[in-house]
Amino acid sequence: GKVTLELNHVGKSYGDNVILQDINLLIPRGEKIAFVVRNGEGKSTLTGTLLLNAVQDGMKACVYSGELDEVIFLDWILTQATERKYIGYKTDERTHKNMPCVSMEIRRRIQKWLKGNLFLFDNKIVAEQEQTKAILGVFEACARRYGCKLFVVD
Repeated sequence: GKVTLELNHVGKSYGDNVILQDINLLIPRGEKIAFVVRNGEGKSTLTGTLLLNAVQDGMKACVYSGELDEVIFLDWILTQATERKYIGYKTDERTHKNMPCVSMEIRRRIQKWLKGNLFLFDNKIVAEQEQTKAILGVFEACARRYGCKLFVVD
C-alpha cells in the first residue's frame, strides 16, 4: 500500500544530548506499530518527530498522552518543532538539569501552524477502568469530526 509516514536519516539532539541518531522508518498506511523501549530512550522524541512530519505533510493527528498531561506534552512537541537555533536553555529548579525552552513568540507561531491539525488529550479525561474504550472513542470522534488519519498513544 501507499506509505503513510517515512523518516530518512533523522536525528535529534538537545545541546550535547543526542536523542535520535540516523533513524530510518517506513510505516505503510493502516499499519499499527508500537515502540517498546525503556523510559528516556527516545520513544516520545521519535513519536513527536513522526507527528510533526505527518502534520507537515498535511495529515491530521490525534494523540493520547497517558504519561504526561496535555500541557506538558504540548510543550514537548513545541520544543521538538522549533529550529535548533531558536531553542534556549534554562535550569530546572527541581532536577537542576539544563532544559530546552522556546520563546513565547516562537511557541505562538508553532501553535498556529498546528491548530486544526494536531489534537491532544490526556489521562485526565479518561477513567482508569474504561481507558481503552475511552481512548478509542476519542480517536473515532477525531476521525469523524476533524478527519484525523494518524492516532498515537504515548
